[in-house]
Amino acid sequence: MAAAARQTSHSFAVSRHSLCKLLGYLTGFWVAVLLLQPQWLLGTFFWGSSSAHGIDYWCIPRGFLNLLAGQSMFDTFAGVQFGGPPVTWYLGHPVFVLLVAPWFAFFRPELSLWLWSVATIALLLCVGWMFSRRASSELGKSACIFFSVFGFPALNLLSSGNMHGWLVLALALTVVGLFDLSRGVRSGQRELAAGLLISLFSKPILLFALPMFLLVRQTRKATAIVVAVYVVVSLLCVLVPPLNPASVGLQREIALFFDPAYVRGHMNVYNNHFVLTAEMKDNAIHWLNLVAQSDFYWDHIQIFSLSAFLNGLVGVQLPAMLYKLPLLAALLASFCVPLVRDETARMRAAMWATVLLLLTFFLSYNTVWEYQYTAIIPVLLLGIVLLDHGIDAGNARWLVVSGAVISLPSLYFLFGEKITIGEFAWMRSTRVLPICVLYIVVASTLWRRYLWPSLKRSRQVS
Repeated sequence: MAAAARQTSHSFAVSRHSLCKLLGYLTGFWVAVLLLQPQWLLGTFFWGSSSAHGIDYWCIPRGFLNLLAGQSMFDTFAGVQFGGPPVTWYLGHPVFVLLVAPWFAFFRPELSLWLWSVATIALLLCVGWMFSRRASSELGKSACIFFSVFGFPALNLLSSGNMHGWLVLALALTVVGLFDLSRGVRSGQRELAAGLLISLFSKPILLFALPMFLLVRQTRKATAIVVAVYVVVSLLCVLVPPLNPASVGLQREIALFFDPAYVRGHMNVYNNHFVLTAEMKDNAIHWLNLVAQSDFYWDHIQIFSLSAFLNGLVGVQLPAMLYKLPLLAALLASFCVPLVRDETARMRAAMWATVLLLLTFFLSYNTVWEYQYTAIIPVLLLGIVLLDHGIDAGNARWLVVSGAVISLPSLYFLFGEKITIGEFAWMRSTRVLPICVLYIVVASTLWRRYLWPSLKRSRQVS
């Protein structure tokens, strides 16, 4: 019996080692696919990919070159020509153009885009490396590296050239920082601060998590420093004339922030048919655009939001407030996290609440593009690490399974370019439904494992 057990154990170890090697080979293969981006593959799995290569990238170097020419960095449809057409409108934080774009803006457009692709892959591999360092098994480490780059949303990200890879890095740093803090590793504060800062200076998807981080003692100092740096740098980007050459003036900027109806009616790039007004060339548009598109709904084939999925499924546009409920519920849950008394449990609750708030982007925001599902990569990798450590293992499995499903192609390949509006919902199902499952699992874990037991003890003590 003992000999049989040893043989079985040895066979299992050999199988795991072989699987690790296989994942290594598959990682190398997929990195090659991301670099080569075969047109037949893009055309099979993504609508309009043949004419949109690098569409979201060209605006980044254009923004910087515009600034050097004394023009608005947000006037990327006009101004200095670099790459394209087609080209999209730059909407990231102004400081991103100042710090990142110069590294790519002085090469030939084709080489610049290729270098950007290499940099994006490096960012994704960095995300995998961070999580692999926290995995406790060789298989877990290999899986973290593989799933950091594998997936059709990642292929769509590389094809479009979007800056979303930086946001994936920011989310990973934030989640890893919270995981480390839950294990008593104080350096997690640095990772949390770096993640928040990169997110705020690229795409502010973690904006709604800031109140929770300011309320939780372990994250308060790091978050306060980040917010202070963000406010000062943002003000400089708006107030310093060489950085905001197309400014409409401070008085007008302030007036716009207090007139959301005007912003929604006159400063939505889609309603304006991609014609930019003078106010949309001011650096303040980075923040005002959040208001301009807050209630905007567009049933485009490349949009994979919950509202697009449900409205297409039922054939009518459901009330906009319905889609805000996941965000409101997640915000309410995040405000309860500081009430968790045990420090380890509090940081784990903060980690789950951060994931919950991230998921609301796909459920409560109307304009969600397919490449933006790469934001689920840190969630999938967190599931692998939690499974390795036996932390919330039952629910962590759902993070891995749902994340893996999202990594697979959408059902567009079943329909091709002949897809009809009535078939959009089926195409979107493999993106939106796993997000709904994730939201339910994460909310359930946060409430049942952390918030409810803490609230119940507080009531008993009182």
